Amino acid sequence: MRAASAVILLLAAVVAFPASARRHRKKKQAVRKEALAPVKKPVAVPDEEPWPEEIPDYAEPSFSEPPVAQPSFTEPVAALSVEEQVELLMKQSIMGESVIDAGALRDFVARHNPEFDIAIAEAYITVGRRYGIRGDIALCQSILETGWFRFADGTCVTPDQHNYCGLGVVKLGSKGHSFDTIEQGVTAQMQHLYAYACSDPLPEGEKLLDPRFKLVSRGVAPTWAELSGRWAANDRYARSFLRLYIELTKFCAGKNKAGNNS
Repeated sequence: MRAASAVILLLAAVVAFPASARRHRKKKQAVRKEALAPVKKPVAVPDEEPWPEEIPDYAEPSFSEPPVAQPSFTEPVAALSVEEQVELLMKQSIMGESVIDAGALRDFVARHNPEFDIAIAEAYITVGRRYGIRGDIALCQSILETGWFRFADGTCVTPDQHNYCGLGVVKLGSKGHSFDTIEQGVTAQMQHLYAYACSDPLPEGEKLLDPRFKLVSRGVAPTWAELSGRWAANDRYARSFLRLYIELTKFCAGKNKAGNNS
């Protein structure tokens, strides 16, 4: 009887225990459990790298910086290999003063073409001076274009055209443009180089003779290297005639040495 009474009292006490007290006890137990649990260190999240606004596929060459200083190259640079000399010349401006005279140019070409007219060499120096262009290097370009001014071995133009640089030869079999005199032909070439090298107007008093002058994006190729792929499709075009120029400097150095020993 007493046992039954005790059970009844216990059940009454459980029913009477406030619900809020039970919730408080559960919360207290949860806090205690959390306090005993091992502390987890937060994982560091690296800062995200800023993404550039634009990533170009390629960079256009900048012409804001002037070409490197022009060496004289009156004699070969002994400390440099031929390839190193070519690399140096590739960076030179098309604009500049010739350092080799007409007589030396004539003698150089005459080794391969005894019929070469010195009037052509003289025109490269005088016309080049009017336009501020390296006439001595421009003549080496013409050696490449005309086959030592023999106009043979598949050259598209003929001697009577006075076209020394292939102006207008835009496809196989094309004859290109013709000019009345040596000076006109050389002037047209200098004007075409001038169009590539700068954006200035023609020198005062000069008449436009280059039929393709206005087809050039003015100033797009201020160095010899940048004529490759533009003046000719060959990407080694400039290297080819700059090698001829290095041969020319060696020839002149040899002549000077022989003259000093005589």
